[in-house]
Amino acid sequence: MKINPAPKFDGPIPGANLTAETRNYPWHRPPDHTDFNTAVTALLTKLGQRKEIELAYSLIELEVPEFIITSNFLMRQIMRGVIAIDLAILAAGPVARYIEIMAKDNGQKPDMTTEDPRSRPITPTLLKLQMGQVDDLTDVKAMPKEDGIGLMAAAPNEIVDVASSDEQMAMLGGLNDEEVA
Repeated sequence: MKINPAPKFDGPIPGANLTAETRNYPWHRPPDHTDFNTAVTALLTKLGQRKEIELAYSLIELEVPEFIITSNFLMRQIMRGVIAIDLAILAAGPVARYIEIMAKDNGQKPDMTTEDPRSRPITPTLLKLQMGQVDDLTDVKAMPKEDGIGLMAAAPNEIVDVASSDEQMAMLGGLNDEEVA
């Protein structure tokens, strides 16, 4: 009678992840602050430290939009395990307001725009350039600019038959069908 050898296991023992060190990375443990009020207080205290103030003033002087300064600060706090990402989203408003107040007290005028200055609209030409289908803009034929492209754009009257105002009222229940005829 033949006896099968014992199987060899190359993987970890089931449950080994539960016995591993949980403080290797900040995201392996609960955040330091889970309450909104204590988190905002801790964030504003941290933002009031000399190093953070100097960084904020320098970025404002370089005309970096305030939403980028706020995002940068909050992302660093998330990476350090101070707060969770959902709480950072909630705390973004008070933190941005605090940075604005600090800047104005320092005589600076913060850039309060919410659009990224580096972003460009995505166009077929830009996509062709990014994908390497054309070498430069001289290879791209001029595309006609079309106004009102999109799901919510108004349909041009010459393409679509528009119902008369009486038919529209009947569809909305304003008139009886006999009155429309």
